[in-house]
Amino acid sequence: MKRVAYLLLSVLSACASVQPVAPPQVQSESKYTFDKNYRIGETKSVYVGEPMVKVKDYYELASQANMLAASESFVLTGSPFMNESIAAGTAARVDGTTSCGNGSCRLVAIDNRTLMAAGVRLLLNDDGTLEGGGLNGGSRMGWTYRANPPTAKFLSKTFTKIDTSKGEKNFELVYGGTTTDMISVLYREYTANDLARPAFSQQLTYAKGSKSIRFRDMQMQVTSADNERIVFVVTADGMSDSGK
Repeated sequence: MKRVAYLLLSVLSACASVQPVAPPQVQSESKYTFDKNYRIGETKSVYVGEPMVKVKDYYELASQANMLAASESFVLTGSPFMNESIAAGTAARVDGTTSCGNGSCRLVAIDNRTLMAAGVRLLLNDDGTLEGGGLNGGSRMGWTYRANPPTAKFLSKTFTKIDTSKGEKNFELVYGGTTTDMISVLYREYTANDLARPAFSQQLTYAKGSKSIRFRDMQMQVTSADNERIVFVVTADGMSDSGK
């Protein structure tokens, strides 16, 4: 119903000229993250189910795309048919620029089901506040609206992603206790957002009498291990915390 109403209100409106806008020219910044829960040569003791070692080692790229995000929650009201709640952080795509009462405004498509279904795009002032006008499809809206509170803005949003070209590590070795003749350790890998990657987990076993444990570049000397806890020292890990 709302979609039909929005479209009817735009029937008698004039067409508008929209100029495309290029994504902001923002140079991506690389941030190096390195964190671990142990120190080389330091005795460590953990209980069953706790991580013996946990490592994060990756580069993260931060950049800006041609997207904006709502600075706070607000409600759009105006025509008899418009009463849309917009949550803080809601994304808005910049489709271009067009003329408005202030000269030129950015034209944005807000990630709202009703507005997008009706093809409604709204105008933003230079400071990110809503101008009060917009387009239905390619035509000027035949009505105005307002934001409550009026301080709501759509501002540039920074996006981050892992720079996989430089490699990444986010894993832990979890102590699993002992059997009659085995020490059990679970290797578990995560994404950079700390989400488990089930396909990248592995159950490891070592002879109970072993005085050392090795997995890839991770080497540990075992002082004692039983079904309650393990005492060990990491002697080498093949990594550096000073960058790659």
